[in-house]
Amino acid sequence: MTHPPHPLVPLSSNRLFALDLLKAISITAVVSYHAMLVPRSTYADSLPLLEISAGGLRFCVPVLFTISFFLLARSLDKTDLRPWQLLKKRLIRLLIPTTFWFGLATLLKSLTRNPFPHLMERLVSGNIFQGAYFLLVLLQCLPLFLLILARLRQPAVLYGMITLQCLMLLATYHWLVTEQTWVIDVLRRLDRPCLIYWFGYMAMGISLWQKWPKIIQRSSQIPNLWKGIFLAIAWGLLSEEYRRLWIVTQGDIPPFDYALASCLLSVVVLFLCFASLTAEQVPLLPRQIIFCLSRYSLGIFCSNGIVSEIGLAMGSRWLSGAHFSLVEAILLKMGGG
Repeated sequence: MTHPPHPLVPLSSNRLFALDLLKAISITAVVSYHAMLVPRSTYADSLPLLEISAGGLRFCVPVLFTISFFLLARSLDKTDLRPWQLLKKRLIRLLIPTTFWFGLATLLKSLTRNPFPHLMERLVSGNIFQGAYFLLVLLQCLPLFLLILARLRQPAVLYGMITLQCLMLLATYHWLVTEQTWVIDVLRRLDRPCLIYWFGYMAMGISLWQKWPKIIQRSSQIPNLWKGIFLAIAWGLLSEEYRRLWIVTQGDIPPFDYALASCLLSVVVLFLCFASLTAEQVPLLPRQIIFCLSRYSLGIFCSNGIVSEIGLAMGSRWLSGAHFSLVEAILLKMGGG
């Protein structure tokens, strides 16, 4: 059964519903991470189980990065603008929300009498609000994209970058396991905006766009049962790798949250499983929700990061002496989301 078009859910050929769905799923996962509005000390006994069980959701930010460069590659192939003109336009579009959200977060933190050097440090490290590093990484990747655009169109270069990305993630884990203190100290100072965790998603987005018709065809040939199995395997691999990371770092994971080789695999699995899904196959109400989450994903991402910090600050002030069981912590997390 098909559903008629709705004014809030355009079925334009310019939109790719599979990407809208992936963005909606990813932004929902991001919000769930920031849903706990009480200090960790109040549920310390349940913290490892809660964190590790949510490890399977670590696909969210890699998927959002991949989609960004998928759409940029698509725009380059469909526009008459020169690459530098299109990238200049994208940079301006990105700088506006970056300036707004960073400025708002800085203003709010300055009201709580945070020292100026501390604020600047948090700005540079992408910690001025939860998830701020996402915008800093995009601002770094866009000029890099322009500089190496000609080479990025070559399949060998794309696969080489993806392979190098995987090796860098494995190397990071090796440095943690072997306690290479000076390397880890440098990486902690560079924090999440460090490009060694992210450059491969740029190549992955371009590669997926180049092969998009074949991916849709292959996706349509895979039975739903097997798609479910693939998704479960990807979830399991992410959870297991995150569990190992938790053990190695003794719970002190940031900024290595996404230094997981299985993040790369999860992006491929998600694109492959959902590429063939069309808007007409989804009932109207879920379609509306998906479209709204996708359209306002960046605003949701940033506002949620700021609001969650405000909520956590309030929770830390009022509930710092409380103790919550596992069930209570789960309910608090669900309520915060």
